[in-house]
Amino acid sequence: MENENAPERVQFREDVLWLQDEIPKLIEKGRLLKVNCRTMHYFSPQRDGYTIYGREFWAEKGSIIVGKIHRYSTINFIMAGSVLVAAEYGNDRIAAPAIFVSPGGAKRALLVEEDVTWATVHLTRFGSEADLEKMEDELIAPSYESLGLLASIEQLKLKERTQ
Repeated sequence: MENENAPERVQFREDVLWLQDEIPKLIEKGRLLKVNCRTMHYFSPQRDGYTIYGREFWAEKGSIIVGKIHRYSTINFIMAGSVLVAAEYGNDRIAAPAIFVSPGGAKRALLVEEDVTWATVHLTRFGSEADLEKMEDELIAPSYESLGLLASIEQLKLKERTQ
């Protein structure tokens, strides 16, 4: 990605991490309803040591969701509904039917406008629901920093001071 640590991108990361931390607090205080969602997992037969993994996610209208940081690019399908998406590479409204590629390092915040069915497709070395924890370690980054990306304006200022 071009200019991965541009100030506006770093600011988005800081903001989305703040939102992620605030959602459970708002739910606990009764100011936000817990998300009603479900996830289904699909696996192709393994070939040459890899499996194609599909994850189908459904969430109801009004849900606010912050996704995880994907290490690699993924193919996405919005099969039903619509969402407002905030991401460091731009904000958008996506309505079904839609297919797009999401870049590696992406983390998004969503507001579900209409009940949504969203699927992602990943390539993995693992091939069953018993391996979901291993798959998460393989496909999901624990932090922006683990990908060499800055996650706060303070980190950006420190980097600029030391260059």
